Amino acid sequence: MLNKKSKIIVMVVPAITIILSILFLSLYTGISQSLGYFPEIGMTDITLDFYKKILHSKTFILSIKFTFIYSFVSAILSIIIGILLSIIINKYNSKLAERIMNIPIVVPHMIFALVVIQLLSQTGLVSRLVYNMGLLNSQESFPMLLFSENSIGIIICYLIKEIPFVTVTLVAVLRRINSDYYKQARSLGASKFNVFKKITLPLMLPNIFYMFIIVFIYAFGDYEVPQLLGPSSPKSLATLSYNAYTNPLLSDRPEAMAYNMVIFGIGIISTIVMIFIFKKMVKVGEIND
Repeated sequence: MLNKKSKIIVMVVPAITIILSILFLSLYTGISQSLGYFPEIGMTDITLDFYKKILHSKTFILSIKFTFIYSFVSAILSIIIGILLSIIINKYNSKLAERIMNIPIVVPHMIFALVVIQLLSQTGLVSRLVYNMGLLNSQESFPMLLFSENSIGIIICYLIKEIPFVTVTLVAVLRRINSDYYKQARSLGASKFNVFKKITLPLMLPNIFYMFIIVFIYAFGDYEVPQLLGPSSPKSLATLSYNAYTNPLLSDRPEAMAYNMVIFGIGIISTIVMIFIFKKMVKVGEIND
């Protein structure tokens, strides 16, 4: 008879095997096609030409800058606002606020993108409301928040979706912190700010850091939101990849895969760099303490 742990392993292994097989097969296909190996259409020579083509393209340079900016801003704002909201919800133990925060987590990004269009476009509900209040001469004078290079619409959409995710996660972290830490700090005369700085923030920091990575990497590789809310130029890297992939000419497929591998590589490198920075921060904090 198998024990409980062995039964769990036996039940999980088939699913993990299938998932890993699909992952590695997809990765192999992406790498091989990005290198020009696409025998289905007669391409059998390994080459870096497709990487050279996109890396030397002005479109690619503008796209990677555009993608990085809205991904980073979305991630950092989601973290900052999520920290503040989680502290407030935890302090007042608001179950209602927590339930409300859970709702956006299960709603797809595309739905929020459509909501943002209805609200913040120049013909949206907000512009009409402001115009009817007499604050605008015309709806066209409403600030261009969507479909522009400032990427405000994209950032707003990610914030609506990701702030609740960060908040709910951090609320759970805060509730696991032993209240004795706070009692001892207060008994020693520590101010609220010092309690937060020396106790709360260090205990939250690992989760904050990894959530930043999750939000940043997701936004960097996402297609739906920048496609719906972004400008015609520059486009996000994922949009460039999608456009190349859906091109009727199969000879453009390796270019799409090259874009995908660049996105994948940037995601891996960004994660490694941020983990390295985090470990350095932890070591410096330990030395200072």
